[in-house]
Amino acid sequence: MEDWILQNLDTARELASMGLCDHCLGRMFGKIGTGMTNDQRGRMFRDALETSGEDLPASEFCPLCENVFDLVDRFAEAAAESVNTVDSDNFLIGCRVEPEVVKRETEIWEELGLKEPESIKTELNREIGKAAIHMINRPVEFKKPQVVACVDTRFADVTLDIAPLFIAGRYTKYSREIPQTKWPCRMCHGKGCDYCHGKGKLYETSVQEIIGDIALEMTGGEEHFFHGMGREDIDARMLGDGRPFVLEISKPMVRRIDLQELEERANQGELAGYNSLHFVEREAVERYKGAASDKVYRVHVLVEGKVNKEAVVRASISFKDADIHQRTPRRVEHRRADLVRHRRIHWVKADSITEDSFDLELETDSGTYVKEFVSGDEGRTEPSFSEALGVQCRVETLDVLAINYHEPRGIIHAEIKRNQDKDPQRPQEEGKGTRTFTHHQRPPDFRGRREGQHHHRPQHPQGNAVLQIPRTHRSRRRREGKRLRGQRQGRQQDEDGRCPPRAPCQDQGRQLRRCAECLSATSRWLR
Repeated sequence: MEDWILQNLDTARELASMGLCDHCLGRMFGKIGTGMTNDQRGRMFRDALETSGEDLPASEFCPLCENVFDLVDRFAEAAAESVNTVDSDNFLIGCRVEPEVVKRETEIWEELGLKEPESIKTELNREIGKAAIHMINRPVEFKKPQVVACVDTRFADVTLDIAPLFIAGRYTKYSREIPQTKWPCRMCHGKGCDYCHGKGKLYETSVQEIIGDIALEMTGGEEHFFHGMGREDIDARMLGDGRPFVLEISKPMVRRIDLQELEERANQGELAGYNSLHFVEREAVERYKGAASDKVYRVHVLVEGKVNKEAVVRASISFKDADIHQRTPRRVEHRRADLVRHRRIHWVKADSITEDSFDLELETDSGTYVKEFVSGDEGRTEPSFSEALGVQCRVETLDVLAINYHEPRGIIHAEIKRNQDKDPQRPQEEGKGTRTFTHHQRPPDFRGRREGQHHHRPQHPQGNAVLQIPRTHRSRRRREGKRLRGQRQGRQQDEDGRCPPRAPCQDQGRQLRRCAECLSATSRWLR
């Protein structure tokens, strides 16, 4: 007789006298001893009691579990039947137990002071899974299961919890009349009314719906959601290699879809285009949403009056690495907090200059309101291009040319491997993979940029996604370092080590808040 049985024999005697079945008796010591089931552990205790002259057989109807373990095979068959209706790479079994059973079990633990028990729910999950795995023929996944079969042991019902499918890529938007995402009617909230002509939405289609409806059909999913890395205005185009996005499909019945077919079908229209589709994990949504990538824009500007070419060029040059302050624009203040945002204009170039119009191409920080930078928005953006030019300007058309976002190197390697595993039959062209990045396409009607000045995403050969920082980004880092060194040399401190009065963060110097305005003062104060 093993030592752990002798040490717990008195407690086992008291439990066996209650008439518990072998499963429930063994589960009370579920974390003691290895290499056996709770049923075997319970029989070992009962044999030990019988050896000591005590015959305490199990009751025909267990007062604790109510003989639920006799139905494990039935539960497994129901779970397997449900899981096999879904295309997945793995699965997991869960269960719901009668609350009264859980309550009785907890009371026994507390009454006898048990320290190594296992819950009935844990044992049921394991036993049902062991019985079902041979009928499902898929591996079990505990951390990130694609489908979870939850068995209700009270009624032998099975509900499936299917993990969403996430497809990332980039989209281009050629139309100035469609939004990025579905736009429900503000009057009926999607139900349909006279205002929206019974459609439940304000626009016929969107970037989301064009690809989302096709993906929904291919996966048999329930609903689609669109997570873009920011968004452009409805009247703006998204050109170049596109804006990164993640398409989420809820409750997909089929996960192994042909992304090349999805891309081809989605690109049949003329309103939007899609490229570089690949499968990603849920974490990509947060990564894309939290990215703060610089953007390159092209705008056609109208002038209220007349200007000459030299004045426009001078104004453009004046915004080289210029900081601006933007209060929430009037056009969005009904849905945005009234804040002053600090943004940077990296460079501005002018072209196609006439007496009353010109084109601007510019690179800015993420979150810059470009239209308001040009117009000034009645003084809510300072400085503005209109202010520098001395003439009121307004943006007639706006195009986004590039979003300078690069996936972290390790993530690219992982995504390439994941996509090859999920879709091994998909052909891989030379120089192309599931993550192929190209130069942003320069619109043919815009001139003035020298070759080699494009902000682009680096190409990588198949299976060797080595990221290199573009030369423009390295230059920007050097310029930023020079700017901060110049600020340190020119800034003075007051006697108690705070930032000078002109700094906007004067009151934060003692709180060790490091920003562009008080970096020098706080660093010297700390030393």
